[in-house]
Amino acid sequence: MRSKQVKYKRVREDMRKQILNGHYPPGAQLPSEDEFVHSLGVSKITLVRALNDLARDGLIVRRHGRGSFVVDPTSRPLVPGRNLRLGLLVSHSVGMNYQHMQAWEHDILNATLREWGMTQIPVEFHQSETGTWAEWQAELKGCTVQVIGESMTVRHKHPSIEQIKAARLDGILTLGITNDAWLKELIALRIPVVLLDFSYHVLDVRADVVYFDPFPGYQAAVRALIARGMRRIHFVGGLRHRAYAEAADMRKDPDWGIPDKALPDPESVYRKAAWRIEMEAAGLPCDASQTHASWNSLGEAHLQQLARQLAELPPEQRPQAVVCHGLPQAEEFLLEFKQRGIPLQAAGATSGYHQHLGWPIFGDYQQMGRIGARLLLQRVTDPADAFLRIGVPLVLPEYLVVPSEQPGR
Repeated sequence: MRSKQVKYKRVREDMRKQILNGHYPPGAQLPSEDEFVHSLGVSKITLVRALNDLARDGLIVRRHGRGSFVVDPTSRPLVPGRNLRLGLLVSHSVGMNYQHMQAWEHDILNATLREWGMTQIPVEFHQSETGTWAEWQAELKGCTVQVIGESMTVRHKHPSIEQIKAARLDGILTLGITNDAWLKELIALRIPVVLLDFSYHVLDVRADVVYFDPFPGYQAAVRALIARGMRRIHFVGGLRHRAYAEAADMRKDPDWGIPDKALPDPESVYRKAAWRIEMEAAGLPCDASQTHASWNSLGEAHLQQLARQLAELPPEQRPQAVVCHGLPQAEEFLLEFKQRGIPLQAAGATSGYHQHLGWPIFGDYQQMGRIGARLLLQRVTDPADAFLRIGVPLVLPEYLVVPSEQPGR
């Protein structure tokens, strides 16, 4: 037994030296197992044990049916000894060149690919009856990444469980999907999952969560408005459409687009709580007459109607400021009030860094993507670790913060 241990270690160290001294350069394919057995005069069991050790040390990657390859030091495996299949699940179909992806989804995707060292890998797009997906394959990194969405003909707002099973994933990131029944099915697959942009506690999930923590940015915004003399500050929450089994069902639904039949955006609960905390701390009213809800979309009819209604209130009831779920809502109010010559301040959340009419409360989706990518690798390698909830803070820009709260003052 001792002689076998010595032989296995000798083979492993001889092969390690040949890799490190460049005899087998980065990216090179090693001789086949049969060739090694013949040239080294060892058993296949001894050889495989040595190769597996080198793979765990990150010096080689092994591909079933293809052989072993020397790792490029600039492109080491994500997890030595593992060939990972990682998925990012989105709430829509994945068209050619990501035509259906929103800007914030691009931010998360790009940050994730950078974190995993996959940015230089070419992408391929695919579709089938069950779904659509984009795929990156990096053999030397031991990693395949897929962005998976629903098929072109349905509007479930999530990929099918059957498609996810077929992808044989080792770890999953979900991007803004909040269907709790579907999430329970997903988590029941017992694949490590990190939920991104998922902030509500309705679902008792056995998964890691990365969400936007609204309290720093929203509390700072309300304090800044109060410091500028605002006393009548209203809150406007967001709404979400219901999910439909088929695209045709959405078009047939007479309630589609009607605000009273829509779902409240779960994230608005926490943004409203941050608004209420600061209003109560300042002794200002924050009752039901000062809270509203509408679509977070500039130019939307119901949002325009709400803006007109508030602008037409008597001066003693009319808001001096509105704190909104999203910046597009804030900009709609500013346009309506400006048209009537009524002063107004308005704030709302955004991920874009372009010029805005209102006060932007920034959420950094690239930071969310980086954290989610790291957290998923940690979960894949240590599935027994405690589940985490990590809040990425929404932030009010420094130029709007109350002077006494700015850093260094």
